[in-house]
Amino acid sequence: MAIDMMGTDPVLVASPLVEIEVRGNLALYLDGERLKEARYRFMSELDGFTMVSQAGACRAGSATTVLTLDQRQAEAARSIGLSVIGR
Repeated sequence: MAIDMMGTDPVLVASPLVEIEVRGNLALYLDGERLKEARYRFMSELDGFTMVSQAGACRAGSATTVLTLDQRQAEAARSIGLSVIGR
């Protein structure tokens, strides 16, 4: 679902917090070489994103659509006038 939604936008941005969240979740479910490989793949894919805070996304205005699976982040984005898909 998220991958399909990401394909609709030529510019991909992510919150700097995504690195912390994903690395922590990977460590909950993987260990050893599987963890090392997953972290490497994640960081490689993250290089294709521009990192931006929610305040930065707000400055971009209505051109910004937030893709999130986090209910609190979706509510916060909507409260400052951003479009949200995913939640």
